[in-house]
Amino acid sequence: MEIRKIQMEDANNYLDMLLNLDNETKFMMFEPGERPTDINIIKNIIEKSINGDNLILIAIDEENIVGFLSAQKGEHKRIKHTGYIVVGIREKYRGK
Repeated sequence: MEIRKIQMEDANNYLDMLLNLDNETKFMMFEPGERPTDINIIKNIIEKSINGDNLILIAIDEENIVGFLSAQKGEHKRIKHTGYIVVGIREKYRGK
């Protein structure tokens, strides 16, 4: 298993992992079928991670993304000093 920063070419694989994760847990924000599936939204999130102040680390097993850690700073003036951290791990890979 490899952990690394997300790259733009990971967009489709990342979206697939998120959609699968939505079906495996009730602890993520989106319920099954609720997450936007527009790949441009995902690419925008990745772009902000690559060129901005946010961070997305992905866990890869062979060629599949199986988990992630996202750290996003507050965008608005009153919360620029805050960070929002999300961790998601596919069911099969939890506890490892």
